[in-house]
Amino acid sequence: MNIAIIGAGVTGVTLAHALLQDGHHVHVFEQRQTAAEEASYACGGLLSAGWASPLAAPGMVWDMLYPGSSPTAIRMGQWPRPSDAAWLLRWWMHTSRKAHAAQQGAALALTQLSLRELARTNADLGLEYETTEGLTVLVRSAHDRERIDPYLQWLNASNVPHQVGDATFGLSKEPALNRQTPIHTAIHLPRDGVGNCRQFTGALKQVVQERGAEFSFGHTVRAIRPTETGVELDVQAQRTTSLAPLTFDTVVLCSGVASLGLLKPLNIQLPLNQLRSHSLSANLRDPMDAPRSGVVDSLHNIGITRLGQRVRITGGQALGSASAAQHKGVLKQLYAALFDWFPGAAHMSSVQTWSGQTPVVPDGLPVLGATALPGVWLNIGHGLRGWSMASGSARVLADQLVQRDTGIDARAFSAQRWHKAP
Repeated sequence: MNIAIIGAGVTGVTLAHALLQDGHHVHVFEQRQTAAEEASYACGGLLSAGWASPLAAPGMVWDMLYPGSSPTAIRMGQWPRPSDAAWLLRWWMHTSRKAHAAQQGAALALTQLSLRELARTNADLGLEYETTEGLTVLVRSAHDRERIDPYLQWLNASNVPHQVGDATFGLSKEPALNRQTPIHTAIHLPRDGVGNCRQFTGALKQVVQERGAEFSFGHTVRAIRPTETGVELDVQAQRTTSLAPLTFDTVVLCSGVASLGLLKPLNIQLPLNQLRSHSLSANLRDPMDAPRSGVVDSLHNIGITRLGQRVRITGGQALGSASAAQHKGVLKQLYAALFDWFPGAAHMSSVQTWSGQTPVVPDGLPVLGATALPGVWLNIGHGLRGWSMASGSARVLADQLVQRDTGIDARAFSAQRWHKAP
């Protein structure tokens, strides 16, 4: 098949690789000038099946709507408006324990598949990018331990390899941890780890381009029109006003928040909201004072990761648009987490700040597969787990395109669970 992919982030490039392996002709359109310039640019880098960071979990409604109740991982960017009511109602319905358990099971299956596919890609291609093994989740107090007991129960029930210990155990995994910051419990996930998403995406893009995939950077898809034989795209090159119509058998949207504008004219009315995340990146001052791999502060769901000769701190997730004051407050929280755990790790004279956003739906799972319109497919909505789920999502979608067994039950990710045929 002749397949167009919109978006050259990690989901778009991994999909291009999977489709190319299956013998399809692939053309990737990206409005930026290179790959991984938006949500994949400076993400935390966690490659994790064991730390799920869910969007919809029991208790999150109260925590989000009443920010003083707890330091929950996700906030509202602004006080909910009447137009947010339908989305929030759907989201609330997915925060029950039963719904959350089903969502966690589906996410785990997809993430484990993804990490296997990523390992296979690395073995086959020998891609070079910054990566380290192991992830340690830190719990500050007995009260915080009680809050994450459901998470520990899920780890045990899901047979995810992990070890649980005290402060001494945590220091054995991350010797540079600040001994002045209390640790009640440390959870180590040996099969999880950290990888530089942007470096990986760039390296894989180079390989698939050399093997025949086409990339058009600085090209924005303005419209999608289903036809009797496939789909037609209106594509606009940068610094031009003309639109070039191009025809393909299938188009797959991997375009993050830019997908919203393309879906609306097609009457594909998915309940999409925007999730914003923030990060700080700084050069290491002394590797002996830095994390070995990845650390998560469970109180605030802030990740502190080692990426080569840099340290990156990621967190402060918010739904919807956020004000400049909120952005400043999030960065302050990220600095505080770094100084709490690794105060001597980084040179703070030159810090890169970043904020990116991705679309999410109320159950927190990706939207993956065919829509009700022939030829229009989706690979969006991964939220904070895009890097962890990208390779698995690519394999599932590539298998679905040719009606091949996906290896996992992919019904939980169906695009048509939200959008029905008109």
